[in-house]
Amino acid sequence: MLRARHLVFACLAMVVSAAGTEPPPAAVRVRIPPEMDAENFRLGVGIYGHGLQTGTQSGEKGVCEYDVPCTTADVVKLFAYLPGYRIDPVDGLRAGDVWEPFFVPLDSVPLEGRLLDSHGRPLAGETLVFTYDLIEAMDYFGYSDGSVPRLLLASAQTRADGSFSGSIPDFAGDPFFSAPASLGLPDRQRRLDVALSSARFRFDSPWALEPAHVPLQDVSAGPVEIRRIGKAALKGRLTEEFRRRHGIVGVVRNGPWPEEETGMRLELRANGDRGSYNCRLQSNFTFSVVLPPGRYDLQLCEMERGYLLHRSVPVESGLVLEENDDLDLRIE
Repeated sequence: MLRARHLVFACLAMVVSAAGTEPPPAAVRVRIPPEMDAENFRLGVGIYGHGLQTGTQSGEKGVCEYDVPCTTADVVKLFAYLPGYRIDPVDGLRAGDVWEPFFVPLDSVPLEGRLLDSHGRPLAGETLVFTYDLIEAMDYFGYSDGSVPRLLLASAQTRADGSFSGSIPDFAGDPFFSAPASLGLPDRQRRLDVALSSARFRFDSPWALEPAHVPLQDVSAGPVEIRRIGKAALKGRLTEEFRRRHGIVGVVRNGPWPEEETGMRLELRANGDRGSYNCRLQSNFTFSVVLPPGRYDLQLCEMERGYLLHRSVPVESGLVLEENDDLDLRIE
């Protein structure tokens, strides 16, 4: 079985090439038509050589050619995505090959709804971004654990009454979603992720959306109501007494794990119905995070090299956070 290594292509050194040059011998060149929206172009990559490397390359405005670094011994498998078109897959590419994806337009499904605050009042002038985590990529590339590409499907701005409208691609017309190599998920199991444009990549954003995920079957059923709610602020400190009582000996450190580093690393997590959140534990054992309202269990995780969980120490159970709470904990 191939072992998957999932890398961001900033690390894999994918090169964006200038148009008109010859493809380098140690790369596959991908060329998209100049009239296409390169800024929203996504390229999914699987490189099969010594194991499997996967990643996703984002397009750049005005750039039509992209190089995928590989060796002459590698086999390269790709898919190309543009909002509103079928996903175009290709397999068996080698270094020096040039691939030109073929984009077939898809029918669309209307996307309508309203954005309200937590009191039911309409919110105007907000931009909602709808994305889809392409879990089908796991079967397509042949791995069972790791990250998946996130595809932009649509964005919509709210009007004075909080209403918004747009459209998303009709997955039913795309063979990629029903091919034998796909998971073949029905619409009731596929969901859109929705976020405020102003808060998409901000873990410290004061706002959350409810729901944050919309099943595809709900989109086709009619208008969707989304509420913007205030997050809760949670901070605190793990005291020396707590650490001594539970035998905590690890260190708090982020980033790569050097060969010379031994021992455990520590991470404080808040686990709830909405998911698991890193509480940003610091070296002085203070922590601070903003979370959507809900019920959480705080756990201190001791991790071995490679971020493998060694043990989990309960810190606080059944912690209920309300909208706009500001809670300071002292864990003894």
